[in-house]
Amino acid sequence: MITINKGKINALPAELRSIIDVAVSASSAEMTWKAIERNSQDYLELKQQGIKFYKTPDSILKGQLVSWEKIMAKKSAENPLFKKVIDSQRAYAARACQWQNDYMVDFKMAYNYYFPKGEKKA
Repeated sequence: MITINKGKINALPAELRSIIDVAVSASSAEMTWKAIERNSQDYLELKQQGIKFYKTPDSILKGQLVSWEKIMAKKSAENPLFKKVIDSQRAYAARACQWQNDYMVDFKMAYNYYFPKGEKKA
């Protein structure tokens, strides 16, 4: 993420604004790739050291959602700005997640095909 003074950026010529826009987008993409590389490498190293990883059970995640729903309802009733932000986030999530759910493939299926039981397929 980058924070830029809106007045300053708008005062720049269109060509410079475009250069900054492309540079910020490229930097963001690069950081995503680097994070995947670092995190996956660290994950392997930690596993080799005997560290075990566990996913949070669905029942706990569901409980968190139920609790958060109660908090959102209470805070939305108390604060119109909070409600406006939450409503906006929910509208975005409904649209974006529906697209992802309909469009994205199941990566686990492909992973399990190529790497059954975590081993490389010959």
